Amino acid sequence: MTGYGPTVAGIVFSLFVVATGVAAGIGTAWQADRARRTLAEGLLAEAVVLVVFTSESASGVGENRSTTTTRHTILGFRTPDGSEVRVDERDGHRRAVGDRVAVRYLPERPDRAVAVDRSAVQDTFGIVMSILLTVGGIIGLVITLAHMPSDPPTPGVWSP
Repeated sequence: MTGYGPTVAGIVFSLFVVATGVAAGIGTAWQADRARRTLAEGLLAEAVVLVVFTSESASGVGENRSTTTTRHTILGFRTPDGSEVRVDERDGHRRAVGDRVAVRYLPERPDRAVAVDRSAVQDTFGIVMSILLTVGGIIGLVITLAHMPSDPPTPGVWSP
């Protein structure tokens, strides 16, 4: 086998990391913009905390296995036309069942209501993490390309 296996794998992995970072950044920015628009243009409603629970998800294998815990707060409110809406808020606010929360929603998508006291810290954290992931992938790509031989090996005659 030639010396290109790990180098090509390094390039592919680095490009994957860059693409993941860019996609995460775009998704976070899109979600933050949607929340900003909802808070600026949405109708105001009073929601009640109906349920609070946590969920866990695991990723990785063996020693690299990690568990992420997400806190869910189910908010319920009624629109002026009488529709009941449930929203799963995951921004980490500590709320108790029965708490009242002001929310804003766009009439065409009340299921995407946003709590008025929403923190932009998660959006900032998500964007910073996606930038770090993208930069890490670019650094990995540069390192991989720097160690790649400039000329491919020429076939030769093997001699003992």
